[in-house]
Amino acid sequence: VQAATTTGKAVPAASTEEIIELFQERSQGQHPRLLATNEDFSRIRRLIETDPFMMQWYDRLYSYAESQLTTAVSVYEVPSGKRQLDVIARVATDRLANLSLVYHVSGDRRFADRAVAELMAISAFPDWRAKEYLDMTQLAYGMAIGYDWMYNYMTETQRATVRDALYNYAVYPTVTTHKNDWYKTSVGNLNTWCNGMMVMAALAIMDDYPEDAAVLISDSIT
Repeated sequence: VQAATTTGKAVPAASTEEIIELFQERSQGQHPRLLATNEDFSRIRRLIETDPFMMQWYDRLYSYAESQLTTAVSVYEVPSGKRQLDVIARVATDRLANLSLVYHVSGDRRFADRAVAELMAISAFPDWRAKEYLDMTQLAYGMAIGYDWMYNYMTETQRATVRDALYNYAVYPTVTTHKNDWYKTSVGNLNTWCNGMMVMAALAIMDDYPEDAAVLISDSIT
């Protein structure tokens, strides 16, 4: 995946120019595009009519999504003065991914409205705790999925609100402090977790921030 110079320093595995070119050829202007497309959601709709395993899983996801309709949106807090990972970031990601998926499969606007409410609430946070990389990257991943999968449902004002939050709270801090240890560490899951989730965030908003998104993706691949 990466080459090395004679000095032993890694060189980019993919240049920013290559990444922008591939994005323009394959994904620019398309939503949803992260993990699934409209064709994938159509395939799921067909399968839940005939495949018992898919029926069972969709029933579980639908029940979860329905339970979130009456649950309050996420509220900014810093438990124990430090971490948001378990109480906010993971909960929000579960909500956004499942509410958005069930909306695409069912067409029920209740799930879309609840997903957008979650997106608006998290976009209004004062920050996403960029110095706590696990917290910020998990939240960025969930917001990227929500932004991408709810893109065609949101108004342009709502899109801009979420897009700006993804850039200001996640992509920009990552690009400007990309020498942080999690980019290169081989200890535990910090490297794959943070890089993978930030690539998702960059791809979600790459139409509007192509240069910074390409820098982040190039660094992460390398």
